[in-house]
Amino acid sequence: MAAGRLLLLNPVLLRPPGPPGLGLISFRITATNYTSSSSAPPIITSYSFNTIIGRKLGASARAGAGDLQGKMSNYDVKVASSMRSNYKGIKAGAEAQQQQWAQVACMAAATAKEDDMVYRKTIYDHGDWSRHRSNRRHSRHMLAIATSRVVAGLLPPVLKLTLVASAVALYNLLNIMPSLGLLHVSSLPFQLAAPALALLLVFRTNASYGRFDEARKAWASIASRSRDMARQAVTFFRHPADAALLQHLLHHLVAFAYCVKDHLTREDDLQKELSEIVQMEEADLMAIINSPHRPNYVLQAMTHIIHSSHLSDMQKAVLDSNLVSLQDNMSGCERIFTTPIPVSYTRLTSRILVIWHVLLPLALWDQCHWVTIPATFLSAAALFCIEEVGVLIEEPFSILPLATISNTIRSNVQTILNQHKEFGEKSRFRKSD
Repeated sequence: MAAGRLLLLNPVLLRPPGPPGLGLISFRITATNYTSSSSAPPIITSYSFNTIIGRKLGASARAGAGDLQGKMSNYDVKVASSMRSNYKGIKAGAEAQQQQWAQVACMAAATAKEDDMVYRKTIYDHGDWSRHRSNRRHSRHMLAIATSRVVAGLLPPVLKLTLVASAVALYNLLNIMPSLGLLHVSSLPFQLAAPALALLLVFRTNASYGRFDEARKAWASIASRSRDMARQAVTFFRHPADAALLQHLLHHLVAFAYCVKDHLTREDDLQKELSEIVQMEEADLMAIINSPHRPNYVLQAMTHIIHSSHLSDMQKAVLDSNLVSLQDNMSGCERIFTTPIPVSYTRLTSRILVIWHVLLPLALWDQCHWVTIPATFLSAAALFCIEEVGVLIEEPFSILPLATISNTIRSNVQTILNQHKEFGEKSRFRKSD
């Protein structure tokens, strides 16, 4: 095999063939260097590993993949709290398997729509807002249009509609069938229907943004209530016998955010997160993992911990009110996730857009002639992009930075605990005799 380099500019989503437990793996490959040696595996170098989608590969699944993919041994994925993935390597057993992986990667690289939604999750800081408001944003956005996931996902329908416009223009320019005349219609129906189409798209986008905004507010409330509950708990749990209960309560409080995130997205390995990030005990960890509804189990566990403590009834009621709020916000997220905008409305919008742009070249021909082709392309690209944005934000949990929010909750709870210990050591914060 000749030496060379294969450049992949888009993230890809691979499904290696194998047994049912194999799962999905998302690769973000920048460059693959092939050596001249036929036995040497390709060296895959990436400068921006951002995501993994799928389940943890078990030993049997990895063995099955080895039979079909040339011993995919020494494969390991580590998902850190920053949502970045590190790959130890892919070891191929023969040149045929190397070529197969390269071909699959090339084909998958052309379909980059939803596979990078996982890592495009950002919480803005001061620098991000400054860049967002910059007067250079327009040129930056135009230069990045080739890598836009919205544009990449819309290329197939837009190009097909452009081909229809090209066929109409070619037919009319060559006058292929003089007996039938030119393909053209009056533009008046389009002028009358244009406001209705605009309202249709605006309503679709606004409804989707309303769902996105509601989901973000629900998670903001989860973060706020978690901090509030941690602040109250470290203050209320003063009995010496309640020290262990306080630790259990705080661990479950942090675990709740990760469980809700996993409940809504199923992107990461929850067991690994609870073990490494939250550092829960094995018994508590397995009880959560084996529960059919993990967030509900965590809430029930916190309720049991609170009512098993030596707190007063008033203090228990205050903490329980925070649990009620967490439950309500989780239920709101479930409602958004399980109930889309009426599917008939989405289908209606899609069908009207397609029919509109199939007939649009007929209305443009009399005034635009061959310019009908680029005019149809621009119209389809603009209107379909607006509709696509509405579809993308309709399910907001694939876009919201839930991992970062969960990590922030964990950090805030730990900070509150540390500050409480510091306050207890300072005489000016202690109750005077």
